[in-house]
Amino acid sequence: MNWIQNYRLHRIKQDYGENALKTYRDTPLKLRLLRFWFHPYIEWVSLFVVVVSVSLLFWEMSLEHNHSVSWMSKHSNELSILNWIDLGVTIYFIIELAFKWVLAPRKWFFTKRSLVDILAVLPIFRVFRLARTARLLRVVRLFRTVRAGRVLKSDLVKAKTHVLFKTENTAMLTYLFMSVLFGTIGIMVFEKGVNENFTSVGDGLWWCIVTITTVGYGDMFPITLGGKLVAVAIMFVGLSFYALLTGAISTVLIERAQQLGDKAMDLGILEDHIVICGWNDDIFDVLETLMCTTDRNILIIAENPVQEIASPRVLLLKGKPSSREVLQMGQIKEAFSAIILSERHQGHSSQDSDANSILIALAINICNPNLHTTIELQNPENIEHARNAGANDFITATAYQGALLAQSASSPGVADFFARIFIDPETYMEKSTLPDELIGKTYLELVQHCTKEQIGAVLGLSIDDQILLSPPADTILIATHRILLLSSQEL
Repeated sequence: MNWIQNYRLHRIKQDYGENALKTYRDTPLKLRLLRFWFHPYIEWVSLFVVVVSVSLLFWEMSLEHNHSVSWMSKHSNELSILNWIDLGVTIYFIIELAFKWVLAPRKWFFTKRSLVDILAVLPIFRVFRLARTARLLRVVRLFRTVRAGRVLKSDLVKAKTHVLFKTENTAMLTYLFMSVLFGTIGIMVFEKGVNENFTSVGDGLWWCIVTITTVGYGDMFPITLGGKLVAVAIMFVGLSFYALLTGAISTVLIERAQQLGDKAMDLGILEDHIVICGWNDDIFDVLETLMCTTDRNILIIAENPVQEIASPRVLLLKGKPSSREVLQMGQIKEAFSAIILSERHQGHSSQDSDANSILIALAINICNPNLHTTIELQNPENIEHARNAGANDFITATAYQGALLAQSASSPGVADFFARIFIDPETYMEKSTLPDELIGKTYLELVQHCTKEQIGAVLGLSIDDQILLSPPADTILIATHRILLLSSQEL
């Protein structure tokens, strides 16, 4: 599952609600525009523009020592450049906001979610350039950086379990940095020219750091109402930061305790879980897809794992997956299914890797003959050996390449269809139990039912190990039939 596509899903859900992509599924142009404006790189460009806007405000305030005619003439070129650049920044925000508003399925819902973005474009209007209003609205642009913290703490990052804790720290530091900028600029907007203690940006930065750390030397303090309100906000930020810092340290200690002392207890209560045997570069894509498509716990059994997986749903057991003792420790008898990854070691041939995978399959079959096992093989010629070892499904990259290339050549666009199924996070294939009310009905009635209830696209039926793709419309459904569905992930 591509992380860029998953990022889009989370951002579109935040700004537009649950079913925005489904609304535009039949309008390719709007769908492309939606994916463009919510592409992570475009969003980070927007955040960079926010930083540029704030930097311009710092520059302008560092120049503005007085309002004498001589000083204005001396710095008129710099002020003109600043004004033009800020105009360009504001126009960029207007274009971004306009496109997203036009694309929004529910305009009022998007408007409520985008109040900060709306305030950020108001400085372009003359009425908002009076006195210090424009500066205040430019400071509001800082709150757009909340989006970065929101994304870092989203389900996307939780799916990327190997960087979960690291990114939570990053989100905390992002909020702290944003608060320092807000406090520094906010206090200078209200106090500069009124309070002799605040003459430069450095004074505002010093005051903000002293206040946010709750040191409070008392050498500088606001005297205007606006400055006092900024001070109150920064005081609360300081208290919140210490609470977050304490929580982060506690999380580290708890996670370490779980990793070192509680693994045996966690493994003992595993039931109906998915076991992944082995480790290779594809494991994070496998985990990401499993985290999105099932609520089951996941156990990884690997002899030499590259790194820990920081997620409450993913457990790691170090040991040889081909060892029956290790498999029994991982509650293999209670597992729902197993995946055997082909371990690709330097100096080992594909035949050696497949032999090791087949050995793992044999050990699993001895421990739990009824467990459904999917094995990754590098050589299709070894499928028969894997079947004899008890494996049920076989994944070999080279086995399907020729057929896919040929079908794509004879029917252009087929490759995109397969990519949509196997890569796009919106869709996935599943076997579903036949509802009781459809037993005795025809296959045509099943298709109509699934279409009406928006369950997914029916690909066919399965009975035992036999797959029936697009059976006759008058096929009578029986209790042992299972439905082959192409489902859409709820956004």
